[in-house]
Amino acid sequence: KLKLFCEEDLKVICVICRESRNHRSHTTIPIEEAVPEYKEKIKLHLEPLKKELEDILMFKFNEEEKAEKIRNDRAIKRKKIDSEFEELHQFLNKAKQVLLSRLEDEEKRILQRIRE
Repeated sequence: KLKLFCEEDLKVICVICRESRNHRSHTTIPIEEAVPEYKEKIKLHLEPLKKELEDILMFKFNEEEKAEKIRNDRAIKRKKIDSEFEELHQFLNKAKQVLLSRLEDEEKRILQRIRE
């Protein structure tokens, strides 16, 4: 039955294994003593990892917010460009119609002069 903890190998071992060549010179303690001690050691190592995870998650959240803002800004700029090009298109169409109308009027005047 596993009742001891080998501190060198960080393994649970039985009484017979403690006497074997592999563990004879190692420090062993009862599992009941090892559990709280190693639980505390794990907790101490876990705290900085939790903090690091929290920092990473916050960084990820901030980067995702930046990406969303960039996407929104791009969409707004795209709409503005589309709108400005539509306005220019309408302006050019009106200018074209005005010029074509003037051309037609000029043609009519020239033809009328020729007929007279």
